[in-house]
Amino acid sequence: MFATAHIFSDPSLLSNIRTELKGAIVADEPELRFDLTKLLQLPLLRSVYCETLRLNVDAYIMRYTDRADLHIGEWTFPKDSVVLTTTGPPHTDETVWNSGRSAEHPIEQFWAERFLVYPGDVYSGPIKATRVPGTTSKHLSGCNKEAVAHQPGKARFSTAGTAGHWIPYGGGERICPGRHLAKRGILTTCALMVTMFDIEIRAPKTALRADPAYSGFGSQRPAKEVPFRIRRRQNGVGEDVCK
Repeated sequence: MFATAHIFSDPSLLSNIRTELKGAIVADEPELRFDLTKLLQLPLLRSVYCETLRLNVDAYIMRYTDRADLHIGEWTFPKDSVVLTTTGPPHTDETVWNSGRSAEHPIEQFWAERFLVYPGDVYSGPIKATRVPGTTSKHLSGCNKEAVAHQPGKARFSTAGTAGHWIPYGGGERICPGRHLAKRGILTTCALMVTMFDIEIRAPKTALRADPAYSGFGSQRPAKEVPFRIRRRQNGVGEDVCK
């Protein structure tokens, strides 16, 4: 539920997600139903999904050098060795991930638009501008240093350049086979919660950071308790159903 909590913690993000979801609702249905094909193509919702997994998933990845010695940078793993690492370091690599034009979105904090690319803004997108193919320091020096106005609905979702750095499901031959089902479940749950309920998160955003005590065990627990109030939406007005 991290993704849902992040959305409800930001009123502006909540409004934008609700607006975006309107395009995926099936019309003329007696009950709320989403067109799954359209839902899976919504840029902002997909960015929230990827950012949540980047920040709130830390899983162990195990490999075995069964054929030959493995050389990674300055490290050598002899044949028949067990190699164990976590997704945490690549998910928070400051040399790779974009933190905004002026580093206003640190990689240890949730940024809903981290995976969005805006027309005319070379500083948008998931990776640092200097790592984008075809972009040079000379090119960046000639760009407008002021923030570029982002037009709603004009952004496109992108994971370009994140291979090997965004790996919440592992990778290679042993990548999680249930990742597609998990994605559909997460996006559908977010869509239903955002459309059907109003939720007041009664905790600071710092409470939604992952508890390092559970590092390596997949989906993390919040660093602190996250109290909330929830009510069912009915034409924008609902009654409390849980406190």
